[in-house]
Amino acid sequence: MLHLRAFDFSDTDYQTLYDIQKTIWPDTGVTIEGMKSGDKRSQDEKFDFQRQMAELDGQVVGIGQRGRTYFSETPNQYYIAFSTLPDFRNQGIATTFFNKTEVDLKENKNAVSMLAYTRDTQPQSVSFLEHRGYEVIERITNSEIDLSGFDVEKYAPLRQKLAEQGIEIRPLSELMDDEETYLAKLEELYWVLANDEPHAEPPKRITPQEVKEWFIDTPHFYPEGWFIATDGDKFVGWSAVLVHKGEADRMQTGITVIDRPYRRRGLATAMKVAGFEHALALGRPRIQTENEETNPMLGLNKRLGFRPIYQGLDFKKTLA
Repeated sequence: MLHLRAFDFSDTDYQTLYDIQKTIWPDTGVTIEGMKSGDKRSQDEKFDFQRQMAELDGQVVGIGQRGRTYFSETPNQYYIAFSTLPDFRNQGIATTFFNKTEVDLKENKNAVSMLAYTRDTQPQSVSFLEHRGYEVIERITNSEIDLSGFDVEKYAPLRQKLAEQGIEIRPLSELMDDEETYLAKLEELYWVLANDEPHAEPPKRITPQEVKEWFIDTPHFYPEGWFIATDGDKFVGWSAVLVHKGEADRMQTGITVIDRPYRRRGLATAMKVAGFEHALALGRPRIQTENEETNPMLGLNKRLGFRPIYQGLDFKKTLA
């Protein structure tokens, strides 16, 4: 008999969560430490976060969660996610979770819309969401590059040209000060990004303290690979590479952002190449990235040698 119970945040439940996530999404760099850190931040009431374990005859066969989309300006909107182990699909388990969650959010939280995610490589999940009235609102291309034959020196003249303009590219680890003034500089750039990056939902501005909570105070924070372009004391761009926790030869990229007056100078290319150099020095030649399909950065990544792997699909449903 199917039973939905609350996630108890025990080491046992975290291990089960990790095992299911790695079974369904084996290429992700998820770690138990990272999940615990994310959950700690999500306990703030503004996120209204819940996770449930689906048990069938005492065995955990799926995990679902939902939470408020706090970083979107869209009011009363939530996201919903459910992962079912392959051997237990087509038994109505995800349907049960979605039915109960949608009714609860509509009747008790006044939710007006729901977001969900899957990949185009999961046709069964795509059909499931479409059948429930969810529609694709955003497509994210996931790409990868193998740097084994990449010619870093080809870009030395570009970096020299930028240096002559007074622009330096340094890791964030060299720019972090005790007074934490760097947080406000990061937030200013993040807001430029939030307004320029293609989004299906309007963004909400965050505070320097939230920058610290969501980007700095996490197990995945890697300042040595977070490259900042500076013009004097001003932060004018960033591009980051992160150590992939799942595979020893791989890294992941974060978002690249350039302040508006500094665009069309090759700065994004120069920062990405700085990240490539760092990855090669670590012996991690494979780098994974993702871009919204209309984002010009996708074109730059392709020119640098990234090759598409799959598309992530963001879905939305308006609750009647």
